[in-house]
Amino acid sequence: LVHHLAQWGLLNETVVLVHTEFGRTTRVNSSLGLDHAVANHVLCFGGKIARSVIGPEPSQKEISQNYFTPQLSFIGVLREILTKCGFTSDQLN
Repeated sequence: LVHHLAQWGLLNETVVLVHTEFGRTTRVNSSLGLDHAVANHVLCFGGKIARSVIGPEPSQKEISQNYFTPQLSFIGVLREILTKCGFTSDQLN
């Protein structure tokens, strides 16, 4: 997708957002899988989105407990992305 958007000259005008329904724990369980968790994952690229982390990184306690709590709501993530794309807070309210 990234290759084609760049090839067609659309990568700087397009933002792709992938948002998962739920997260996963970081340790393999007894069934050799990963358990569901509360925090989820978001991948975003294109447009004016530079490589960055949105929101605080997990604490050492969360990492050691193998369970992450959500730091931002989906609306919070979307607001950060739209702000990076040039929308003002007045436009987002």
